[in-house]
Amino acid sequence: MGCVLFEILHLKPPFRAREMDGLYKKVNRGYYGKINRVYSEDFDTILGLLINVNTFNRMACRICFII
Repeated sequence: MGCVLFEILHLKPPFRAREMDGLYKKVNRGYYGKINRVYSEDFDTILGLLINVNTFNRMACRICFII
């Protein structure tokens, strides 16, 4: 979800590289560029929670159905 939000805001993916090995390293490090100053800091905070290498620290989307 974080990658999708980043791409909507920037019109490009958060992780880019010329080869798969470089892409793999960038994704594992979790480094992505800052968002444009046009957007609020809240977007930056949300992206930090969504694009997080550690799954325990990553915000998750959960849907609960009540029957």
